[in-house]
Amino acid sequence: MNVESARRRQAVRLSKEKAGDSADVEDALVSPLKMNFVNQAVHLYSGEFSLEDGIEIFQLNGQVTLKWYPESKIEWAGTITGLGISVEKAENLLQESVFRTYKIMTPTGFRGEAFISRFDIESGELAGSISGAFSQPLRPAERLQFSVVNFYGTAGEPIRHLNLVYRGRMRVRHGAYRILFDQVHNYDETYRSLDELGGYGVTHAGLIERTDGQPADPKTVNELIDALNWVLSFNAGRSVGICSIHGSDAQGNMFKQYRVPAVDSWKNQANWCPGVGNDPEDKLGRLVENVMGKFTIPHWQQTLPRLLHWYLSAKSAGFAENRLVSVHAALVKLAWKVLVEEEKVLSAQEFERFPVDMQIRRLLQFCAIPAAIPRHTIRVGGYADGPQLIAAYYKETIHANRRNLQALSDRDKEAILQLGVQYLELALLHLLGYTGRYNNLLLGGERPGRLEPVPWIKSL
Repeated sequence: MNVESARRRQAVRLSKEKAGDSADVEDALVSPLKMNFVNQAVHLYSGEFSLEDGIEIFQLNGQVTLKWYPESKIEWAGTITGLGISVEKAENLLQESVFRTYKIMTPTGFRGEAFISRFDIESGELAGSISGAFSQPLRPAERLQFSVVNFYGTAGEPIRHLNLVYRGRMRVRHGAYRILFDQVHNYDETYRSLDELGGYGVTHAGLIERTDGQPADPKTVNELIDALNWVLSFNAGRSVGICSIHGSDAQGNMFKQYRVPAVDSWKNQANWCPGVGNDPEDKLGRLVENVMGKFTIPHWQQTLPRLLHWYLSAKSAGFAENRLVSVHAALVKLAWKVLVEEEKVLSAQEFERFPVDMQIRRLLQFCAIPAAIPRHTIRVGGYADGPQLIAAYYKETIHANRRNLQALSDRDKEAILQLGVQYLELALLHLLGYTGRYNNLLLGGERPGRLEPVPWIKSL
């Protein structure tokens, strides 16, 4: 059974007793982004819109669509209904459109940065894409709902959709804000299609609102969404996308925001996360809260996303050498932030005098993470511990001294990389105050991985 299927089976297992006593079960959230099947293009807007470049240039009538293939992007297409300039000048501008950025604007308040990719001046048809987001301005809101693409199966509290009761809710608190995070009701069909076809599908719906009855602040909402996007990606070991936000204010007015998600195509991939089904004390929910807390600290607001980006790069496809560069950079950066800036265990001068392997080793020692090389998976001799092996492998990669690397099999290279990835995962979990279990991928056999308490809990 693959990783996602195992998580899914664990997540949806609901006892007959619990399912039968469902009078108090809350309704499941419904995703505001409507996808009836995996990889379905999503219609976002139809009607009039304009493309402007300093002054109004093109008025069009057409549509805006979120598409997933051959890459995820928001596309627009329309027919010119009016020009703010002469036809001759418009044609000249179109000839140069590959170098230009336009503001796309609708009468309903949607805005975005648009590019023109094709045009037919005779028929008046234009088409292109939108960079970043296609959105109405976020306003103070009573509640905001969002959609998540390609997260794995979750369990948590029972929820109801019509006559179906299933486990699928996680609750998170951040100050005066609460976040509900629900697996979609058609999870089984969605995950089965993703397993078979790959690609993209809405797997979860979320809700953000304040617990004190006050409207949610747009700036805080954006910060929460960004933090949630990062922590979900960290939990999945690949980029997960929050691609739509729908809000409503006290007067019932709606506003919408659509984002081009930097989301990875679906794949079954093991990583540290045990899944909510193996998390009876809701440690993962607390991890989400701790990440959100870090995002409120100025010196972590830029560093933590960078560290998580390096982590995801190391988990992506590609040459082992390139991925190890990301791991190495993240471990050294994290060692500096924790040992010098956060905990002040070392001065800047002391840290810089250490060789790189000692910098990583001191980080692991501080986090109570074992540094020994697992000999059953890595068959490379002559190194005292994992930090020394990783530093040597990195140095040879960077300086193109491949005498030792040539002697390593692809299996050995991957094993060294996975050791570095686990160091990074555990060091990040320690930083974020996680005290639950993790999937130790350096152990196992035919079925790699074993759930264990994080080492700093075992050592207490």
